[in-house]
Amino acid sequence: MHFFIRASALNDPPLCGLLAQLEDAIDPDIEDTLERGWLDFTFGRFRGDLFLPDRGAARALDIPPAPHINDCQKDYARMLAAQYINCLRALQGNGLMVVRANYGTGILPSILGCDIFTMPRWQDTLPTARPLGGDKIKALLEQEIPPFDAGLGRHAFAIGELMREIALRYPKIGRYAHVIQPDLQGPFDAAELIWGSDIFYGVFDRPDLVHALLRRVCETYEKVIKAWYGLFPPGGYALHAGMMYRGNLMLRSDSAHNFSPEMYAEFMRPYDEWLMSRCGGGALHFCGRGDHYIAACAEIPGLYAVNMSQPEFNDPEIIFRHTVDRGIRLIGLQKEFAVAHTKRLKGLAQA
Repeated sequence: MHFFIRASALNDPPLCGLLAQLEDAIDPDIEDTLERGWLDFTFGRFRGDLFLPDRGAARALDIPPAPHINDCQKDYARMLAAQYINCLRALQGNGLMVVRANYGTGILPSILGCDIFTMPRWQDTLPTARPLGGDKIKALLEQEIPPFDAGLGRHAFAIGELMREIALRYPKIGRYAHVIQPDLQGPFDAAELIWGSDIFYGVFDRPDLVHALLRRVCETYEKVIKAWYGLFPPGGYALHAGMMYRGNLMLRSDSAHNFSPEMYAEFMRPYDEWLMSRCGGGALHFCGRGDHYIAACAEIPGLYAVNMSQPEFNDPEIIFRHTVDRGIRLIGLQKEFAVAHTKRLKGLAQA
């Protein structure tokens, strides 16, 4: 596949210097050991109580400051620099190196016609989508499914092409800096961005329209992610924020904490399952509380891991009963929380 190469970005002197620095800093022996540990954990060969990946003693590296997020949105060279600076930072910690086309949560909404809102510069925060509003959803559904390179998709795939070229030019970067999928969110999270917060009234007042939007989101998501696989074919496992999990997808489910278990089962689970079944399974992320709907999540075929960022808001026994007790791994746990529950986690959790 050939998309939107911007060769001039790869000739940017600061970026070239950064990539040469990163290539030199990568120690294959260290990275191979770390990756083997993750593969053992991911595929059931880990025999400890709690998986604590360790790259070893942090090395002294001269890490340049990252470009401003707003500048990265307008300049491919700066976008790439920010991602590979993150790799230098990863070398000083215990996470695997990952890079992505970092255009925020609005990628899928923009493909479906939403405008993008850039945050004020002082916030140094990723942009988001301007919602269409419920009254415009019908018009959206009357249109054909857009091409994967509409909206911010064009830039996400351009960055993907450039990262693939970098991988060819710099062998150690290509081997150990994993290119992960753009942030497409999860079905309901994306639908909320497209509709707006009034979608929480819509599930009562216009449920058929909400379901129709969710189907269109899933159809578009599948189209985009399968085009992405044309650049980066799946290999049985994927990465997110330096963590590895079995499968291909990382579905965000942050909106679910606003729903009852019954509403999750009606408006979210069928669409999470829809994508998992068609795209090779994967992991589910949620912030906040999820213990009230985790039982329904656990029923999704192809759900191999759960990443919850705030375990303190959850009843741990309920979470464990519907994850590790069923062979579903917990990844990215806060270390203090994980250590406190080590024996209960049965070697199926990572911190």
